[in-house]
Amino acid sequence: MLTALCSLGHSAPPSDWQPVPANRIMSTLTGHELGDGTHFTYAFHPGGRFTGVDMGREVRGTWRVDGDEVCWIRVKPKGNEECMSLRRRGRHVQLMRDGILFFEGTLSDQR
Repeated sequence: MLTALCSLGHSAPPSDWQPVPANRIMSTLTGHELGDGTHFTYAFHPGGRFTGVDMGREVRGTWRVDGDEVCWIRVKPKGNEECMSLRRRGRHVQLMRDGILFFEGTLSDQR
């Protein structure tokens, strides 16, 4: 489970967050990094791969779009598939599971 789950269990407050429609999820993530500036950074590569760092540890895996959710499976460290919907406010993104905030970060261009 992601160590970035410090927000687990907190409902996101009502605001100007907009759902990312299914046809925009791929372009929202591909070629970008999502991070919180301290705990994690994930780089979403074309072809459905992601790499990154989570609490100082290397992470990598695969990702895909399924309906209106992004789903990923970490292969390092090994994990189960997790699917989340995306909400966006500018460059800020929230990943939601069953209406609950899973984690949030800021999008930036990949380095």
